[in-house]
Amino acid sequence: MNHTIDTANGFTIQQRGVGHNWGYFMATRDDVAEIKTHHDLGTVKAWCNKQPSRDEVQPPAGSVLAEIAEKGFAGWMGLDELTEKE
Repeated sequence: MNHTIDTANGFTIQQRGVGHNWGYFMATRDDVAEIKTHHDLGTVKAWCNKQPSRDEVQPPAGSVLAEIAEKGFAGWMGLDELTEKE
């Protein structure tokens, strides 16, 4: 069972468990590949607040996402123009 209880630095913090036994807290954010889990809510919130803000997060250098960010999607696909040709 999951229950969203809070947010910190753009992360969604859920309390997770089975039945009435809440086991741990989990923090996730769609632009961060890492997930933090812990039994203490304060520890999870502190970890969230130490992570870079969404504005500072950049794709890994040399990755496909970095190429798309640099060239734009059309440039990455090798298209010069997005207009339909007759």
